[in-house]
Amino acid sequence: MLVDYLSKLFLQLVFYSKPNIEFSEEEIQEYESIISEPNSFLIRYNSRFPKYRFIQYLSLKENFILHGTNNKNIEEFEPRIQTLFNGKITEAVFASKDGIWPVFYAVLDRTKLEHSIRNGCVQIKTGPKFYFFSLSNDDLRKKPWTSGMIYLLPSDCFNKVSNGSIHFDEWICEKPVKPIAKLEVSPRDFYFWTKTTSHKENENIPTTIIKYKLRNLVGVKKSALIHSK
Repeated sequence: MLVDYLSKLFLQLVFYSKPNIEFSEEEIQEYESIISEPNSFLIRYNSRFPKYRFIQYLSLKENFILHGTNNKNIEEFEPRIQTLFNGKITEAVFASKDGIWPVFYAVLDRTKLEHSIRNGCVQIKTGPKFYFFSLSNDDLRKKPWTSGMIYLLPSDCFNKVSNGSIHFDEWICEKPVKPIAKLEVSPRDFYFWTKTTSHKENENIPTTIIKYKLRNLVGVKKSALIHSK
């Protein structure tokens, strides 16, 4: 218990926590109406509620799991060789039960990137989630953002990678998966778009983690000083 408490305290200090979103009955009814629209593989979102809230709602649905990508025309996902949070190599389709992390991958234009991407959705057991998003200094200057797609995949064929005390919200399926539906997103639908910071390419990962939130806060203060003049 003490370890979990200290871990939570550390993550609160260095990362941003998941927003606490509560859905009204009106909002739920509207979202369910959008989801249940017949023959709508491409979800046409015309709600007055922000799209990031809708994506959060989708992530809570038991039968959905989310995958974000720039590719807007995927008919079937094939397993690919990738590295898990724990460093293990696996050949699988990746997805997440989170409503923020996949949007990062959907709107990040990897064709503009030349260096490292450091990011994650970290969870303590079944408790709160924390996020960090950092690109190299050179890559962030390029403003590597684009529109992308969130794919809703069937959750019953996915298994969670880890249930350890501290883990990433990673889920994998080791066979091809056909999406149920898809939703187009833009950088503005990424909740932590303005909280993406940068690191030096030769910087070690622990330093990036420890300085992540601090760099964001310093950036906000600098912006405030500039605009106050």
